[in-house]
Amino acid sequence: MAEGFLLQPSNNVENDCTFEDIGDEYFEILIWSSFFDGVKKNELDDITTFKMHDLVHDLAQAVVGYHECSIVKVSGQLEKSSEVRRLNIIMDKDLPASKSMRRIKKLRTIIVLEPNHSLDRRRFTNIQELPGFVTSLHNLQRLDLNHRRYFTTFPDSVTGLECLRFLDMSFTPIEKVPDVVTSLRNLRTLDVNTCKKLKILPEYVAGLKNLSLFNFSNCPLLDSLPKDFAELYQLRSVDLSGTAIKVLSESCANLYNLEYVNFGGCALLKESSTSLKCNDGIEELANLNFLEVLAISDLQNVKDPVDAEGANLEGKQNLHSLVLGWVESGSGTMRWDQKSCNFQVFEALQPPTDLRKLYIGNFKGWELPTWMCPSSGTLLNLEELLLRNCCQGIEHLPAAIRQLPRLRSLDLGKMSLMSLDIGGFPTLIQLNLADMLFLQELCFSSPLSCLRDLMISDCKRLIEIPSLPSLTFLALENVDHKLVFSVGRSQTSLTHIVLKNIEELKYFPISILENICDLRILVIRNCNQLEGFGVNGDENENENVVALYGPELYGGSLHKLEFSYCPVLKFLPDLRGWTSLRELNILNCPQVKESLTYDLKSLSFLQYLLVDFIQRAEQRGDPSSLDDCINLMHM
Repeated sequence: MAEGFLLQPSNNVENDCTFEDIGDEYFEILIWSSFFDGVKKNELDDITTFKMHDLVHDLAQAVVGYHECSIVKVSGQLEKSSEVRRLNIIMDKDLPASKSMRRIKKLRTIIVLEPNHSLDRRRFTNIQELPGFVTSLHNLQRLDLNHRRYFTTFPDSVTGLECLRFLDMSFTPIEKVPDVVTSLRNLRTLDVNTCKKLKILPEYVAGLKNLSLFNFSNCPLLDSLPKDFAELYQLRSVDLSGTAIKVLSESCANLYNLEYVNFGGCALLKESSTSLKCNDGIEELANLNFLEVLAISDLQNVKDPVDAEGANLEGKQNLHSLVLGWVESGSGTMRWDQKSCNFQVFEALQPPTDLRKLYIGNFKGWELPTWMCPSSGTLLNLEELLLRNCCQGIEHLPAAIRQLPRLRSLDLGKMSLMSLDIGGFPTLIQLNLADMLFLQELCFSSPLSCLRDLMISDCKRLIEIPSLPSLTFLALENVDHKLVFSVGRSQTSLTHIVLKNIEELKYFPISILENICDLRILVIRNCNQLEGFGVNGDENENENVVALYGPELYGGSLHKLEFSYCPVLKFLPDLRGWTSLRELNILNCPQVKESLTYDLKSLSFLQYLLVDFIQRAEQRGDPSSLDDCINLMHM
């Protein structure tokens, strides 16, 4: 969209498709065609990151030619870039005078890199003001200035960038968004988020009639919006989180195209007298019926359930994701009348029947609202539910949650449950348990056949995982080491195991490799006492363990093995017989090097070998993370 690749929406189409909708459709087609992979999405279901296979990249380069995108150094190579459309400039010296840059008439995108840094880990040069030549690039459609620590000046000549669609000044020390920016009539994205010194936006912004995303979140000194903010009729997203804005004009209720609204941590919700100081209160949300994602925090300040009901969440039929948050009181206790008020407000915030995602945090009532029961018909389409620090005092999960017919993902954190019945969920695929300090038992009253992904962190009292026949992914973090040993006894279908911060784990139990035939990925990180692999008669204990590191230890079908930040890890298995292994990563395990009797680079079946001590020995850099490691098999 920012670079003009999308076709103009047809005026003949009955449903008014935006450029964003068309872009989403393009990406979905490319994803389903396996053109992209590694796709991640945000709360709006918009694609935020993806990666392209090397072969696809080479094919694309061959099709579009070498004038489409180029990486050059300032010294000596800039002169050859006159036909380039997208230019990555390695700043091995200062940019030249503007003459050489003005010859690049077709330039649409500029990325400035420091020397010796990859594109994925770029750090920007100390640009204090926008170079003059940039404003002469009339075809420029994307200008990215984010993370420029010294950038403070924006020239008036920017009005020459008549094709500019995307402007990012986030994470910079600017104090004011200059009024001249409002002359960029084709601008669709203006991003100034996390500008900690930003105090002033333009007084009038109606000239930005095509603006669909205006992001000024996490700007703590910003206390007011432009006077005509409500005239940005194409806005799809408003994020006031982390700002000092106290007043939202009543006319903002006319921003009918809004799909995402976030008031989290905003001063609107910190006033003790009103919940949302939108002239009349939270009911100002009533007319925003195109919302797809809505996040409201500080709901403890909503005193009257009538105001909550006036927000008309039930009538927002496009709403698919809802976040409701309360903030704990300083004492951690609440009076009976406060809990009663909380429940009544919660009850009044009934969402529409097509809601797909519901996140609830710090609700202090004794029970959940009636609309969360399947019998109410409200949450029949709910797919994701997150409860954090809610309903303290209950020891068992309400049966109504287990009966939600389409629930695929359940995330529970800081709950007071002692026993969790995970049976009865008809469609549950993913379960995440975090900070469940009292949880002692996982059980199921009826079969649980669908669960594939299980993540458990900071549940120290839990020592046994029941047999889950469909489980393929397991992540354990900061748990009792006995929970790890239970994996080898009860799970047989796992393909992916991640262990983190398991302090008392001295030996990885060999029973896991012996009993789980399809294990593909094993990742072990930050286990400070881990010494290696081992076996003993009583696998619940670390004592009397026989360490295994010779050819008798076989990795079966393992494709990836990673050890990182395990300071006393002494022995690796003899990997020369692990011919299915394709990737080996070792970082910050200093004792491993001394125990090796063969060269890891001799493992010809590996495709990826990332080992920090080999990389240092070969003087190819000093990696501080796996992102800094290079693939030694291709060097």
